[in-house]
Amino acid sequence: MRYSHHGIKPHPFLSKLPTPQQLATLAATLARQGNNNLEQLCSEAMLLWAAAHEHIVLQRKCDEDWKVESARQEANRIEPPEPKMHPVTRDEFCRLVLPKLNGRTGERASIIKMWLNHELAMNRWMKTDQKKSVSEFEPTKAEIDNAFAEMQSKPMDYPTYRFRAYDFLLWYRDWRTTETSRKRAVAAQARHKKVKKSS
Repeated sequence: MRYSHHGIKPHPFLSKLPTPQQLATLAATLARQGNNNLEQLCSEAMLLWAAAHEHIVLQRKCDEDWKVESARQEANRIEPPEPKMHPVTRDEFCRLVLPKLNGRTGERASIIKMWLNHELAMNRWMKTDQKKSVSEFEPTKAEIDNAFAEMQSKPMDYPTYRFRAYDFLLWYRDWRTTETSRKRAVAAQARHKKVKKSS
């Protein structure tokens, strides 16, 4: 009751308290508004100081979180490789975004077609109210083949290449993570069945 009478509330997260001089300065500033009740002025000054201190603490925490998030984004940043010339053909696009599959044109084409399947479905889904699953908008094989052929017949200018390469690499990173997890799960099931049969 004594604390409540003076307008004092607990602030367990404060690491320090204001000095009497700081509190008096705040109270004097508030007194300019015409309030001459000393106890009320001190109470309001204390609440103002506490709010300011908590705001600073929160701001510092926000700054720290921002630095951590910025570092995480930088570590995961995707930068499409630079083409040597423009426009960029489909085959050059495949070579640039899938450099580790050099010479494996069939596998490259298969991955690019999976990406096109995703892109066509997403484009259709985005034009709806988005209440349905993206899987309900998947294109037919013929539509995917047509999109793949169009990449060959319409080489990409530099801005288009940058946009599509970034989009592909973002999708490919997620797809590869999912595919790796799937292969590990299949391998684990195979090992489990083998152990079960041998026992």
